[in-house]
Amino acid sequence: MSGHSKWANIRIRKGAQDAKRGKIYTRHARLVEMAARTGGGDPFSNNALKNAIENAKIDSVPNANIERAIKKGTGALQGDAMAEVLYGDADKMIRIDMSEYMERISTSRLIGTA
Repeated sequence: MSGHSKWANIRIRKGAQDAKRGKIYTRHARLVEMAARTGGGDPFSNNALKNAIENAKIDSVPNANIERAIKKGTGALQGDAMAEVLYGDADKMIRIDMSEYMERISTSRLIGTA
């Protein structure tokens, strides 16, 4: 029975499914962002945005992802506006989630003192 771990196979399959789903979500987010950038963030007055949102919902893209893409396309996200000023393009900025280092002991581990 060596090499036939049920959980290893699940992990591999789930990783492949997550990567595939991530590609789909990213593609739809870019389409929604471009539509919002060209015609505004209101889907009632922007038919391209309305179609992009409908297509995203067909592929089960979460509403939070769609709303974030609309905000990014219209320039409502403050971090992207700052990145464009500092770096010339928002895609050049790297975002790091440091929420796991909120506790004092975690910070000392990050620095290497503990």
